[in-house]
Amino acid sequence: MHRCVTLIPVLRAATLAVLVGLGSFGCGSDDYSSGGSGSGGTITVELSGDPIVKWDADRQATTVEVQFIARGASGVPLSPADMVVDMEINGQSVSENPLNESVFIEDSENLAASISYGLVLDASLSMTKQQPEAFGPMREAARDSIVQGLDLWRDRPAGSSFFWEVTWFNGFLYRQEGLWVPDHVTAIPTPNSDQFEEGLTKLYAAVESTAKKMKSDYDNGIAAGARDHHIMVVLSDGVDNRSHTPTANIELQHRVLTAQQVNGSYTRFGWEETDLDKAIEAVAAHPRLTVHALAVGTDFGKDNKGIDDLKKIAAAGRGRFQQNPSSAIADLFDQVTREFTTLQTRRATISQADGEYRFRLVVRGADGSGPASKEFRYRAGTQAQFLGTL
Repeated sequence: MHRCVTLIPVLRAATLAVLVGLGSFGCGSDDYSSGGSGSGGTITVELSGDPIVKWDADRQATTVEVQFIARGASGVPLSPADMVVDMEINGQSVSENPLNESVFIEDSENLAASISYGLVLDASLSMTKQQPEAFGPMREAARDSIVQGLDLWRDRPAGSSFFWEVTWFNGFLYRQEGLWVPDHVTAIPTPNSDQFEEGLTKLYAAVESTAKKMKSDYDNGIAAGARDHHIMVVLSDGVDNRSHTPTANIELQHRVLTAQQVNGSYTRFGWEETDLDKAIEAVAAHPRLTVHALAVGTDFGKDNKGIDDLKKIAAAGRGRFQQNPSSAIADLFDQVTREFTTLQTRRATISQADGEYRFRLVVRGADGSGPASKEFRYRAGTQAQFLGTL
């Protein structure tokens, strides 16, 4: 976890503060997306939900918060360097005249946002039987995604944190205890062919357990701010074949692994009988959770049931599903981490009378693609509120 401090200028009195943040972390609903084409191709903009509009009595300002992600034609999120963002109010740009004293603009370096990152990794024996072997590359790619998040959040402003936790599964569930270093992930024990349970897959139980754990963390204030998000990444190579068997009464086992000469503790535990519907219900119960599902390999059971299950889990979590052969696990994680490492924020503070206004977010690709935009109405002033999309 890393926290850094950045000074934030004091807002003027009787102004409108417009906060625009990039960070949908997944597929936005059709109601919140729009796209356009330009000389460089098509891009799309997805919002993660309704803008948050409220009156700040201390600063005598109205704040409008919008979270979004912009994607190129391939669906890959655009990095900050790949896009140009503009904001318009009633058709007039608030970004193009930095000398205008009525406009004050800030970016993501000034605004705190936290992430809770939960990894759910398949540690069944079949992961070691993939061609090429997938268990080791999965651990390394998972470790690298954590390092990438920690590195990015190291320079975020005060109040920003990157929380992470790893759960893995076979016929049992396992979860880290306390603080780990990222290299502990690469020390997760390889499944043993002599152990019956380690050849099984308790996917639904792992997803349900992790979703409930992350919801509990959220309820207790972990990454629970208006700009914060919880992200779960689920990786599996097969079909659940053990969640129907209750194991909640097994004895908890506390174990230790070592990385960089540092011990890291974890627990082996069981779970009650469950199924796909209960796992999806637990995912959907978390208001700020996005779930991305990654499929590795080629054998996902009759009628590709394993693939269908992962797609349904991702859909319930408003996230993305990706599938690659075991030789491309690192690429899968790269696509997922890009969903949150491209986060940006824009804040425009605009001197403005009370009343109703139209706000338009416009995104163009640096290569000339787009524009894509999203427009909505809001009321500024002491009765500030979001009035609906256009």
